[in-house]
Amino acid sequence: RGLSRRRLAVVCGSHRRSRGARNSSAMAPCGGAVVVAVAALLGEVLAIRRPEVAKRDNTSLLDRTTEGTGGSMRKQLLTLKAVARCISADYHMPRTGHSERIKKDCGEDAYFVASPGSRAAVVGIADGVGGWSLDGIDAGEFAWGLMNKCQAVAESGEAWRGKRSTSAAADPSGATEGEKPAAKRLLKSCFSRLQLDEAEPPIGSSTAVLATLDRRTGVLTVANLGDSGAIVLRGDDGSVVMESAVQQHKFNWPYQLMISPVGDVGGDPPEDAEEYTVQVQEGDMIVLATDGVLDNIPRDFLVQLAAALRTADPGAIADQVVNIAHLRSKAPEDTPFSSRGRTAGLDVTGGKPDDITVVVARVERSPPEDEGGSREQEDCPRASSLSAIASRSVPRSKATPRTLTATHSGWVVA
Repeated sequence: RGLSRRRLAVVCGSHRRSRGARNSSAMAPCGGAVVVAVAALLGEVLAIRRPEVAKRDNTSLLDRTTEGTGGSMRKQLLTLKAVARCISADYHMPRTGHSERIKKDCGEDAYFVASPGSRAAVVGIADGVGGWSLDGIDAGEFAWGLMNKCQAVAESGEAWRGKRSTSAAADPSGATEGEKPAAKRLLKSCFSRLQLDEAEPPIGSSTAVLATLDRRTGVLTVANLGDSGAIVLRGDDGSVVMESAVQQHKFNWPYQLMISPVGDVGGDPPEDAEEYTVQVQEGDMIVLATDGVLDNIPRDFLVQLAAALRTADPGAIADQVVNIAHLRSKAPEDTPFSSRGRTAGLDVTGGKPDDITVVVARVERSPPEDEGGSREQEDCPRASSLSAIASRSVPRSKATPRTLTATHSGWVVA
């Protein structure tokens, strides 16, 4: 009875909802802390070895500290343990070598997993629009150019560098609004640099999804332009706390960033990207996927799969997602793509052969000695070809009659 009491904080279901988020499932039930008279050693085990109970709260991560050797106090930062996987569509010829720009054979898809800095951890994906192949242009060059530029800007921290505020009342982290990591601002910055910094900017267009985690506050922002997407799942119960919406001008005609060979025409500006904000917690999972995943795996099945595997290694989750999407792309059963195609008046059945890319990231706390966090970036294996897809016509989807054609004066069809 002489032992000091420890309070166990329990999350009581209050959390910020992001714009466009689906209804969240109930969080852990509210309950008072139960104080048990136990040995001091067991008390330490409960407090230190059970962070999901003892440290799960709604306070700013900037205010959370851990007592180091000699009583020194150090800030705890969050990071993303992220893994990328991709499969190039069977209708692509394998890339015989990788250029300085194209790092992996993901077909016309691309991705990046940036090395976390002291302020932000960032990941992203892009899907090059295949209609450019009708004019002999490799949209993968554009997608990789965009992702490489985003990675460079993210790792430099230039997108959120600004004058620091000394007023804690304005922002507990001491950062100005312009300094806070934000995915949409990063997308605007890296696309502008792609246009201006390159001696020969890559011609083409792509969709894009960026996710930026503020390592101090735990605020995640997601910017989505086009028909790729992002889903954020709560780590403790698998509920969906954020889901991006598809941006299309019409069926199979996504919003896209573009550099045209005939000047500044066509495409959609990065300002048109939808931005979502959500407060994440340790253990939450972020899934970014190109339409090769989302067009072949029903949304509810993808959520159930990710939720069921949420405690597994991110690489294992990513492997399952790309393999299932690849199998369904060849199957005769209905897919989200074929269902939407028929709604649009097209005779579309079965799966959609396409490049498939996914980034799976788990929110983790960095070890005190590791200010940079951790990351993992895996090779993108090319799936073994089960059959040649030669009867379809539109290069990206390979599943739509050629009723729409590529154009340099507007958007490019998928």
